[in-house]
Amino acid sequence: MYRQCKLQRGCVNCTCWVPSQFAVKGKVLKIKNEGKWEDGWTVEEAYKGEISDETARAIGSQHRTHRKHTDI
Repeated sequence: MYRQCKLQRGCVNCTCWVPSQFAVKGKVLKIKNEGKWEDGWTVEEAYKGEISDETARAIGSQHRTHRKHTDI
């Protein structure tokens, strides 16, 4: 299961789906961003509600497809 979290690294924020066992406020994570692993992301907020692994993969696939077709 995955939970949506607000992460911060330096002065950069992002929102992403994180495996539930790592979605703990204050925890420092390593996340994969565009194929590269980045250390030092702190969970600022872990929101309620969970989604399945399958749903999280589908959301990620949709985001990658959107970026590919919009040059973002």
